[in-house]
Amino acid sequence: MNMPRFVPPLFLLVVLVQAGCSAVIRPTVGASEFLVNERKFPGDVALYVPDEFRTYSWAHTDAGDLKLWKLELGAATTDALRYALESRFDSVTVRASRPRFPLAPPGPSLAVVPTFDSVKVATPVVFKFENYRVALTLSLRVYDAAGNELESMILTGEGRKAGSIGYESAGHAALPEACHHAIKQVADQAVRGLIGLAARQRT
Repeated sequence: MNMPRFVPPLFLLVVLVQAGCSAVIRPTVGASEFLVNERKFPGDVALYVPDEFRTYSWAHTDAGDLKLWKLELGAATTDALRYALESRFDSVTVRASRPRFPLAPPGPSLAVVPTFDSVKVATPVVFKFENYRVALTLSLRVYDAAGNELESMILTGEGRKAGSIGYESAGHAALPEACHHAIKQVADQAVRGLIGLAARQRT
């Protein structure tokens, strides 16, 4: 998933900000996207998402669109992980903090701690109808109530969406979808890994 990255000169970044050519992208996900007609796994899963995760954002300078994009990724990724877990596990709680082990009894069967590792964004340089691409890498560490690490996963997702010719700013339409696809892939990978872990624990 190697993606070419345009590194803008500092003066361009300053000019875009001063000129007001900045925009915020807030991707969204819905619970219905993760619904499955399968039996849920028993157990209590706790998802730990402190402020730095829930408010995580990434800035990208788009020379082709003359925009400074701020991608607010934390809230949508939190929602996606929660919806994905709720679709497959009996009980899921979201906690806006880091876990402090040992957890108070009875404690969750799985304590899940995600972290953003990297974000890569590629935007068109010449033609607006080229792909806007967003690639995410997250770490996911899973613990038991005593603080023993049960699993460590690397999650990756990449979304792409072609820009629209004639749209005032093609990124306004394309980047939310690219972010959405990347976030959903990450959440789907997370829940598959956790289902595998839960299944192994039961055998």
